[in-house]
Amino acid sequence: MSDRARKLKSGDLISCRVVFDAGIHSKAVGFEFKRSGLYTLAMKDEQKTYILHGHAEKVIHGKNGYCGIYVPIKRYQNGSFQTVWYLASFFNSNISVVKGDTVFLRGYRISDKSYNGFDYLDLTCSDIIGIHNL
Repeated sequence: MSDRARKLKSGDLISCRVVFDAGIHSKAVGFEFKRSGLYTLAMKDEQKTYILHGHAEKVIHGKNGYCGIYVPIKRYQNGSFQTVWYLASFFNSNISVVKGDTVFLRGYRISDKSYNGFDYLDLTCSDIIGIHNL
């Protein structure tokens, strides 16, 4: 972790998965740190929740409060880094995210999609935290 931490610059935003201490609820140990990426979490009801952290590359608004946010994530696959595109879809929303913003998204359904030869993962989302990058 320390080698990766040294590569961080002032102002970099990271996400972290932690395990809280059973006896001291204010104490936690981090075990997964990312500049961007996808976390898959198993909930108590055995449903999966997805947390996506990255930069908004494109934001589209549609009818009835639809908002789609394209987020590219670099993943290490087959010996090299590949860009995987996610489309975070919100319905009945009033989201004010712009291209370049850092986003933390919570989704509950993910599926493979393709449009005109462009492959991406569609993540139906329920929550967002957007941080405007200056």
